[in-house]
Amino acid sequence: MNCKSFLILTTIAGCLVVNPAFGVIKNLGTVGETYPIIEPDIIAELKENAVQHQLSREEIVQRIRTYRPHNLQHLPRAGEDKT
Repeated sequence: MNCKSFLILTTIAGCLVVNPAFGVIKNLGTVGETYPIIEPDIIAELKENAVQHQLSREEIVQRIRTYRPHNLQHLPRAGEDKT
């Protein structure tokens, strides 16, 4: 099969799949209850946190550079390469 006939067949198959005339579309209604979103906005939380701490840009950069997790495990250097 050459490239041109493959392109024609995939176009026809795509139209058959995507065309809503070949499928059944209907409203199924509401199933169950819906609830409002109660999570706070992450951007608002970050801004509030920044206002509370009042850190300068240099302090923030220093904290980022020297950050170490509290449960960091020290691993010794490898004596030789193993592949």
